[in-house]
Amino acid sequence: MAFEPTPTQDDPRGRRPGVNVLVLIVAIVVAVPLALAAWIGGILLTKNAGIEMSPNQVFAWLMAAFTGLVLWPILRRRAYLEFWRAEHGGIPPKVAATTADAAVRTIVMAAGAVALIAICGPQDIVSALSAFWGTVAPGGRSSTAVLQLSALVLVVVLMVPALLVTGRSLRRASRDDPAYLGLQLRQNWYSSAALAWVGSLVIGILVGWLILTRL
Repeated sequence: MAFEPTPTQDDPRGRRPGVNVLVLIVAIVVAVPLALAAWIGGILLTKNAGIEMSPNQVFAWLMAAFTGLVLWPILRRRAYLEFWRAEHGGIPPKVAATTADAAVRTIVMAAGAVALIAICGPQDIVSALSAFWGTVAPGGRSSTAVLQLSALVLVVVLMVPALLVTGRSLRRASRDDPAYLGLQLRQNWYSSAALAWVGSLVIGILVGWLILTRL
């Protein structure tokens, strides 16, 4: 049984529930006016620039940008912590990534953000996905099942290459090797990135669908 360390200030579990609620309330109070201001500003900006774009499409682009630039990194970080805690207990140690690995991670985060914005932003894409979804999963239960299956398949597709590469390196390395911990952290990072990206994609598409059908 893995040793479970006492929560510290660096451990998210060490934060009191009341503090979490307060942080959430402050985030909502700050985010809602900012979102409205950004939406109105985007509408005025596109109008002054002579760009034909509906207010809903402006809002969809804003939400897509939030998904790619804010939600995706937050979910990636959270998944990183939870994956490590589930397998090793506690929080992951701070070990600097190699220069090459740090560059690859930066590319992954940037490419993931661009892909999320490009997929979740245009309402034409969301509309096409919605029509396709209604065809393959017309019922409520079947829709949920297909969504879960699709997300699982996508997670596996994104996660397997990283697991194969890092898993091979881990099998070759000795547990006493100083680089072994770095390899474990690398595997954890890419696995969490795959899961977080798919989660962000699902949320982004659902938000885009709500904008398309409810606003």
